[in-house]
Amino acid sequence: MSSSRPKWIFRGHTDESWLLDSSLQRRVNDYRLNPGSATVAERIMLEKFKRTAHHFLQYPPDDSNNIEWLSILQHHGGITRLVDFTRSFYVALFFAIESSSLEDVHACVWCISQHKLEDRASELLEEELHYDVSDVKSDILYNDGRQIANLLIGIDTPHNAVIPLMPYRLNERMSIQQGIFLFPSNLCVSVMDNLYSMFDVHAMDEVHFRHITHSFNDYCVIKLVIPSICHKEIMADLNRMNITASSLFPGLDGHARSLQYVLLDPMA
Repeated sequence: MSSSRPKWIFRGHTDESWLLDSSLQRRVNDYRLNPGSATVAERIMLEKFKRTAHHFLQYPPDDSNNIEWLSILQHHGGITRLVDFTRSFYVALFFAIESSSLEDVHACVWCISQHKLEDRASELLEEELHYDVSDVKSDILYNDGRQIANLLIGIDTPHNAVIPLMPYRLNERMSIQQGIFLFPSNLCVSVMDNLYSMFDVHAMDEVHFRHITHSFNDYCVIKLVIPSICHKEIMADLNRMNITASSLFPGLDGHARSLQYVLLDPMA
């Protein structure tokens, strides 16, 4: 995945059956709400958060900077449309297996071609935002999609797209974990539907790793299933690479969380 254009982003799941969902989408489904209510709910939550967060934030973002507000809300456990990804395959692998059981539940790492997302999102959103495609693509490529995503918040768009997104200011954890977000444009459908419709597909084909005959860069989305029998060995290897809770979550919480690795290696 590092050859030619090495722009892949990754997300680890403890259970390989889990789809790519945002916390906002999961909560709408849990409450059995009309999917269209997510846009209104997001706008109300953002407004309430902006009006009260100054009690807790020393330097709040500008009121118009919805992307940074969403990032802060996501970081502190709020529900948002954002989906956490990382530029590091090894960080995603850590999150996939750290909390996994060693039973018969396989983990997975979702791998998405960032440059294919950027190219396709630029084409789709030109029509929605009435921008020249070069302007849309320029923002996505050189401004991490912040201007385009900011314009999409609070509006109902019929165009399904997913934008790779980064706020301008990164918190410590996001910086250490090489974090990046996926930003689905249409809140009335799932993140997966946003993603699939971009490339005019309806499901993923199952292909054994040994049967892949093309370069990884020919693919848009890959789900790598990590068999449960491998989890213990992979976790030990990641520990030796210093991909641990202590390194990914700075502070006492991460350090305490990392002590579980003594079970794998008493000298860890």
